[in-house]
Amino acid sequence: MADNYKTTKNIDPDTVADWRWQVISARPRRACSDFVYAVTTTGVFCRPGCPSRLPLPRNIRCYDTAGEAEAAGFRACKRCGGGIMPPASSSA
Repeated sequence: MADNYKTTKNIDPDTVADWRWQVISARPRRACSDFVYAVTTTGVFCRPGCPSRLPLPRNIRCYDTAGEAEAAGFRACKRCGGGIMPPASSSA
C-alpha cells in the first residue's frame, strides 16, 4: 500500500474543512463523480452520496477514480457500488 500512498489524497484528521469531507458529510442525492472515498477501517470505497454510516474523517482516503481505490486494496461498497457502473445487461 506504500506504493499507492503517493496517489492518495489524505484528509487531515484535525480539520473537516476539506471540500471532499464537506461533500461526503452532506450526502448529496445527486451522483458526485469527482471522486470516491475509501474507509480504512472497513476496506471499502464509496461514492459521496452513499447511504452507509458516515465514517470518521481520520479513516477516510480520497481517490480520483474507483480504479485507484481498487489498486490501493479497497473493494467497492455493496450498497452504492462505489462508483463502478454495473455491466449492461443484454436482454435478448
